[in-house]
Amino acid sequence: MLEVVFVKEIDLSALYKIVKERWLPIAVAGILCAVLAFSYNKFFVAPMYRTSTTILVNNGGLANVGVPGDSVNTNDLNASLYLVETCVDILESDNMYKELANALGGNYSYQNLKGRFVPEARGENSLLIDIYTFGSNQNEIMEIANTFLEVAPTFIKNNILSVDVKVLATADIAYKTGPKTLMNTVIACIVGVLGAIIVFILISMFKNTIENEKDFKDRFSVPLLGTVPEFENKQMKGGRNAKRK
Repeated sequence: MLEVVFVKEIDLSALYKIVKERWLPIAVAGILCAVLAFSYNKFFVAPMYRTSTTILVNNGGLANVGVPGDSVNTNDLNASLYLVETCVDILESDNMYKELANALGGNYSYQNLKGRFVPEARGENSLLIDIYTFGSNQNEIMEIANTFLEVAPTFIKNNILSVDVKVLATADIAYKTGPKTLMNTVIACIVGVLGAIIVFILISMFKNTIENEKDFKDRFSVPLLGTVPEFENKQMKGGRNAKRK
């Protein structure tokens, strides 16, 4: 059985007309979504902060570089660069955070702590590892990050032979990373406006009923000669039951 589907076409002028005629509810939808997003981000979402620390790792052969008369050995440098990614993997292991949890007095689960840290190698040719710590309390994450620095060097040395770890930067300040209230508010407003426009367009596309003279003129390009008066029956007091509008 062959099914024929007729798709109603709407040109750009028709879309513009729909938006123009319904600009008020469209604007209200955008404003409402913006207000809801702003209120949610401002009063219900906990602020998020980030702090960072930095360590330097090498294979031990670079430990005395900087002393007069010493020079950098290429083999030691290459070996140290290979160690960086390995150290990052070690800092992401469960046992690292179990030791950190013990160092913090057992007030945190190691799963909770692991979700707060992101260790990253600074670059392909760098011996530095940046360790980012996240949380909703500035002082708390700085304390946790600095405790991490106390545990990490020993933990790395216990798992890798002939490695030297130096702390280059401790956690001294935490930066707010979220929620991004303004951006989320603007996005919600745009989504509300676009959503309302789509709804009105869909309603217009699937509307097949002619309710008034305007609907007729919008659909057909033939002149309208006249309209049939509308009559309405009502039960009236005193026995009259027909009333012309």
